[in-house]
Amino acid sequence: MLEPVPTGYFFLFLSFFLVLTFRLLGWTWLERVLALIALIANGLLLGAIWAMSGHLPVFNLFESFLLTVFILGIIALIFTETSPARSWIRTWIWAEVILLFGILLFYPKIHAPQHFYDKDLYVVLFHLSRTVALAVMLLASGFYAEFLRTSRRSSSQEDSLHIGRNFLILGTILFLISEFAGILWCLNGWGDFWRWNYGFLSSTFIMLYLMLVFHLPGKGLVSKRMTSITGTMNSLVFLGIAVSRSVP
Repeated sequence: MLEPVPTGYFFLFLSFFLVLTFRLLGWTWLERVLALIALIANGLLLGAIWAMSGHLPVFNLFESFLLTVFILGIIALIFTETSPARSWIRTWIWAEVILLFGILLFYPKIHAPQHFYDKDLYVVLFHLSRTVALAVMLLASGFYAEFLRTSRRSSSQEDSLHIGRNFLILGTILFLISEFAGILWCLNGWGDFWRWNYGFLSSTFIMLYLMLVFHLPGKGLVSKRMTSITGTMNSLVFLGIAVSRSVP
């Protein structure tokens, strides 16, 4: 008998792989239809995990990446265009989705076990805000990458840089919300708002990297390209740290 959660995972992996394939082939109508089907299936799988586990699907890497893909897919369909001048952004985003599913190949396809803190507001807000922040930052990297893709400067390319920055600011706000919730969680659980461990130090590194992206000096083309490079890499930094934190 097939297990529903692993089966759902592999169905989604195949579906989004076909979405990316249709995107590369320029079959935009099929891409959009299959993307909608895949996102509906993704939502149903998340709902099933929520029902089976009794908590929001945000407490392990498998759950949180499925939710990240769901959020990223929805906002990609809403905020990205299918016009030839901007179509590469959506291609980048579907490639990021495939990367997330590829990482999950090496992790158990199970929901997180129940814990006594699953219903704690600060714990849920910490994990949920980080998951949404990752999705928004992955979207922002697509706009930054679009700016880097071509050497020809145009108003649409400049718009890509500004939109990417705006989404990165939103992702940073969500990340700060998660950190504030984590501080309250730590304060209530251990009596202090800071503990010297990898989790806290990795959060500090993310904040320092975000400060680098937002405060690179200069206003010329070289400065804009450096901002775009660091902005594109930001989501990969966040993603890499998320994966490293999941390793026992």
